Amino acid sequence: MDLCAANSSASDFTVEEIQDADIPNDNFFDLQQIDSSDLDSCKKEVINDCFCMAGILFNSVCYKKRTPFITARISIPVTSNYVALIKVTQPHKDDENDDSPSRVILLIALSACSLLAVVFSFQELREATNGFSNMLGHGAFGAVFSGVLILEGEQVEVAVKQLEQEEEKGDKEFVNEVQVIGMTHHKNLVRLLGFCNEHNHRLLVYEMMRNGALSNFLFREGDKPSWEHRLKFVLEIAKGLLYLHEECDPQIIHCDIKPQNVLLDSNYTAKIADFGLAKLLVKDRTRTSTIVRGTMGYLAPEWLKNAPVTAKVDVYSFGVMLLEILFCRRHIELHQIEDGTEGRDDMILIDWVLYWAKEGNLRVIVSDDEEIVNDFNRFERMAMVGLWCLCPNPTIRPSIRKVIQMLEGNTEVGVPPQFYGKYCNQFLYLIPRLMCNLLDVVSLIINLNSN
Repeated sequence: MDLCAANSSASDFTVEEIQDADIPNDNFFDLQQIDSSDLDSCKKEVINDCFCMAGILFNSVCYKKRTPFITARISIPVTSNYVALIKVTQPHKDDENDDSPSRVILLIALSACSLLAVVFSFQELREATNGFSNMLGHGAFGAVFSGVLILEGEQVEVAVKQLEQEEEKGDKEFVNEVQVIGMTHHKNLVRLLGFCNEHNHRLLVYEMMRNGALSNFLFREGDKPSWEHRLKFVLEIAKGLLYLHEECDPQIIHCDIKPQNVLLDSNYTAKIADFGLAKLLVKDRTRTSTIVRGTMGYLAPEWLKNAPVTAKVDVYSFGVMLLEILFCRRHIELHQIEDGTEGRDDMILIDWVLYWAKEGNLRVIVSDDEEIVNDFNRFERMAMVGLWCLCPNPTIRPSIRKVIQMLEGNTEVGVPPQFYGKYCNQFLYLIPRLMCNLLDVVSLIINLNSN
């Protein structure tokens, strides 16, 4: 119903009262603040203003709220003595009961919002993290600390990301993560539990991922992760991306898929993290132009062409990571430069795999991995899927749904298009070499021109 329509009146609505609940973020949601208010006067203000969908009464001040409600909180310490007043349509005379659908849906929705994005004070998070004393790591936008919070009466381990404010993008990052992650829910995505937006303090609260980043697990010294673990990680990450690309509205492009942004929970379930570089697409659009985002070595070539990008940029990054997971090694072996062995043909993983795949002899490079040797057909299929993901042309590059179908053996993989071009991949894979040194880049260009 249009609240401000000519045929609409205050009598068409009623106000539901919810104790210990709040709709925060005053700067955006508040239509008006009315001092010296009581419960009845605040209800009247809400019911008589067609632009107002809710009110919050606290300390005799009535805060009139507009939609959309991105976050809400209920029954936590900071909402004590708050009263939320929510406008709902008046039930029909033949359905005047307290369990009318509109009331039930509204109460469920508000409770769900509070679970998805609880608002914490800075003091609460400072106490929860013991003064931000135990740093788990430091990412592109700030440090992450471990902590413990009381949620729904239980102690919950959390990871608190404290966003740095030196750069303008820090604030945009915060708003983006709260709005995007708060609306997502999938077993292969790290869950956002809440946030703090108090003065210049902006923090995000995530579920704790006990086994850290996938990169630490893959690239550690000693034994490799088991083959079954590697297979599981690949499919879990792909399914998380499928949710972002095809099951979210609006669609979400992560833009920085890499092992450092995949975390492992206590059961070694892989979950995609760090939506800080996520780019939302407007509904019914398939492309968006934006600045270069992501990490060198995982960037799809269209980023560097300043061309419109699609979800296929994530597919490219996934292809790089897929090969890293299969071989348990980084996409570029920088230590070869440090120890003077950069002439080896396995320095750049993508080039190395492509060469032996074109030779039809991938067995050569996995002969020392007994688990892969015993499951070679599946390994070969997955390596070929990785090369498909790395196709330089995004229109030919498969969607993540098609990638999953190929990984699971439900669709024929076929021959990757790179097999038919002499130079396309060498130019394409110049990108990770930029991480090495200028002489290496110049040497590659000279070799290309001499062929």
